[in-house]
Amino acid sequence: MKIKNKTISETFKKAKSVLNQMQFICTSLQVFEPLGTTRASVRVCKRIVKDRMLNYITLESYLNNQHNIDLVINPNWVEEMLNYRHRWLDSLIEEFDIDGYYEG
Repeated sequence: MKIKNKTISETFKKAKSVLNQMQFICTSLQVFEPLGTTRASVRVCKRIVKDRMLNYITLESYLNNQHNIDLVINPNWVEEMLNYRHRWLDSLIEEFDIDGYYEG
C-alpha cells in the first residue's frame, strides 16, 4: 500500500494526543479510525509499529526478549513505558514528516 509519509506522521500525531488515556500506541491509533483518519493510514501505522517490534504483542515483551530489559521489576515501569511510547511516537512523527511516499 502506498501512502504519503506526511499522512503517516499526522496519524502518529493523533495517536500521541490520546496516548495518556489509551496507554498503548495501537489502541491510540484505533481511536481515530472512525474519526476521519483513513483506515489505510491507521493500518499502515499499526503495521509499522508491529514490524519494528518484530511481531511481539507488547512493547514490554519486545524489550524483554530482544534487549533483555525487564521493566516489570521497576516500581515505576508503567510510567516509564508510557514515557518510552511518547518518545517513540515523537521519533516516528519526525521520521515520517517528510515529502514522499511509504510503500509497505
